[in-house]
Amino acid sequence: MNDTHIEITAKVKELMKLKSNEERLLMGFSMYDTAKEIVKSSIIERNPHMTVNQMRREIFLRFYGVEFTKDSRDKIFI
Repeated sequence: MNDTHIEITAKVKELMKLKSNEERLLMGFSMYDTAKEIVKSSIIERNPHMTVNQMRREIFLRFYGVEFTKDSRDKIFI
């Protein structure tokens, strides 16, 4: 679904082209950090007493779990 007006989409693309590669990279890092915080919050909401290692596992599974087979995931979490 794309509900953004075509002129707005073009303007955003134009503005992004004005940014340096470093600025775009930093924007990507910032978006990833924000997404990770949202995921962490939702995990904590379901299990507030989770250990650090459990949290790392859950974050990994949310972001990358479907990219790996069960056997591969088991090896990663050893």
